[in-house]
Amino acid sequence: MNLKAERPTRKQRWMTDDILDLMTERALHRNKNPEQYLRLNTEVRARIRRAKADWYSQECTEIEEFGKKHDIFYPYKSERSLDCKNGKQRTA
Repeated sequence: MNLKAERPTRKQRWMTDDILDLMTERALHRNKNPEQYLRLNTEVRARIRRAKADWYSQECTEIEEFGKKHDIFYPYKSERSLDCKNGKQRTA
């Protein structure tokens, strides 16, 4: 039986390798060291929030740049991809 924590897979576009490494380290401390686990959990959540905000900001900036270049198709396509969740169109 292998008790070593496996590296989680990247499920979101904004997840970085650093975050995944921290998640692996956090899993190792889950039942052994509660203080270390809580510290790592706080760090992971903060980095995820920061990475998500940066990713959305970058995507929006890219859409605005294509809009300024009068490229009509790309901003529409990108905006729709931001509205989708799990490949399905989200309804209002």
